[in-house]
Amino acid sequence: MIAALAAAAGVYYTGQSLDATRRQNTVAEQGQATDRLAQAAERLTRAVDQLDRSGADHLQARLGAIYALERLAHDSPPDHPTIVEVLTAFIRTTTPRPAPATTAAKDNTCNEQTTIGADIQAALTVLGRRNANYDQNDMNLRNACLRHAELPGANFSDADLLGANFSDANLSRANLRTAYLTGASFDGASLVEASLSEAHLERVTLVGAFLRQSNFDRAILDRANLSDASLLLADLVAADLSGAILDRTKLHNADFRDAQFYGTNLRSLDLSGSDLRGAILDGAILDGADLSAVDLRGAQHDLFTSVNDVVTNELTKGKWW
Repeated sequence: MIAALAAAAGVYYTGQSLDATRRQNTVAEQGQATDRLAQAAERLTRAVDQLDRSGADHLQARLGAIYALERLAHDSPPDHPTIVEVLTAFIRTTTPRPAPATTAAKDNTCNEQTTIGADIQAALTVLGRRNANYDQNDMNLRNACLRHAELPGANFSDADLLGANFSDANLSRANLRTAYLTGASFDGASLVEASLSEAHLERVTLVGAFLRQSNFDRAILDRANLSDASLLLADLVAADLSGAILDRTKLHNADFRDAQFYGTNLRSLDLSGSDLRGAILDGAILDGADLSAVDLRGAQHDLFTSVNDVVTNELTKGKWW
C-alpha cells in the first residue's frame, strides 16, 4: 500500500509538473507570437515609409521596400492582403492617368511615350508571383498605365483591371482568368498562351495584339476591338464576341466552338481551318470570308446571317447555303 501510494503521489506530482510546463510553454509561445506580430508591423511600417519616398534619388529605397514587402507577405500570411493593397495603391497613384478623351495628351497622362519605371515594374512582378491563396479581395489596378510592362506568367486572375492600359506589354502565359478587363487596352501586347477564360473584355482594344494559343474559354468580348490582332490557334470556346470589331483580325485555325457571334462583322476575314461547330452566327456578316477547311456543323444561323462571296473548299463542313 505504501508503495502504491508513493507511486500515485509520484504520478500526481509529475502531472502537475507537466501542466505547469505546458502553461509556461503556452505563455512563451504567446509572447513569441506577439513579438512576431510586433516585428511584422514594424517591418511593414518601415517598408511603407521607404515606398513613400519619391524621386529618382530614392529609387533604390523604393525597390528595397517592394522586395521587403514581398518577403513579409511570405513570412506573415495575415499581412498578405494588406501588402497587396499597398503595392496596388502605389502603382495606381504613381503611374500616369488615362488621357482625357476631350483634351490633348499631357505629360502626366498615359500616352504612346509612356514607359513604366523600374519601381512600378518591380511592384508588378511581385504582385504577379504572389501566393494568391492568401488574397482576400480582388487586386485593384483599375485605370493603371502599364505600357511596356514585362509580365510573362503573371497571375492576375480575378483582378480588377478596368480601363488599365497594357499596350505593348508582355503578358505571355499570363493568368487573366475571370479578370475584369472592361475598357482595358492591349494594343500591340503579346498574350501568347495567356489565359483569359471567363474574363470580362467588354469594349477592350486588342489592336495589333498577338494572341497565339491564348485561351478565351467563355470570355465576354462584347464590342471589343480586335482589329489587326492575331489569334492563331487561339481557344475561344464559348466566348461571346457579339458585336466585336474584327477588322483585319487573323483568326485562322482558332477554336470557336459554341462561341457567340450575334451581329458580328466577319467580312473578308481569314477563318480558314477554324472550328465553328455549334457557334451562334445569327445576324453575323461573313461576306467574302475565307471559310476554307472550316467546320460549321451545328452552327446556328438565321435569315440575317450573310454569306455572300465566301471562300470554301472541299474541306469546309456544315455549309447551309
